Amino acid sequence: MTLTPVSTTHEDSVTGSLGAAACGGERGVVVSDNPWSVALLAAACRVSRATLARRFTALVGAPPISFLTSWRLAVAADLLTDPNSTIGSAATQVGYANAFALSAAFKRVYGIAPTQYRRQAKTDQAVA
Repeated sequence: MTLTPVSTTHEDSVTGSLGAAACGGERGVVVSDNPWSVALLAAACRVSRATLARRFTALVGAPPISFLTSWRLAVAADLLTDPNSTIGSAATQVGYANAFALSAAFKRVYGIAPTQYRRQAKTDQAVA
């Protein structure tokens, strides 16, 4: 686990939000290595897992891992609309180990496979 200062890039703004929400609104450090876990965030904030989950959910409206999963899949969905992006590259960019892991999570949350999503997005762009 690496603790790093919060910066202003898009990716870091989200991880900064995780760190800020997890630590009761205090900004300054975020957990920057994968895999993310409530235990790692709690340790970084020096609170129990239960306290972290309770504070984070109260501030953000979703448990920490649910929030992170939603964010990662939303970014992956955006990446999949780029014809030059592969499922594997999107997976790597959002922190999944491989295309299979991203595909499984994507289908579980969105109800369709990333390839179907890409085709649908391409069709929607052509119509617009």
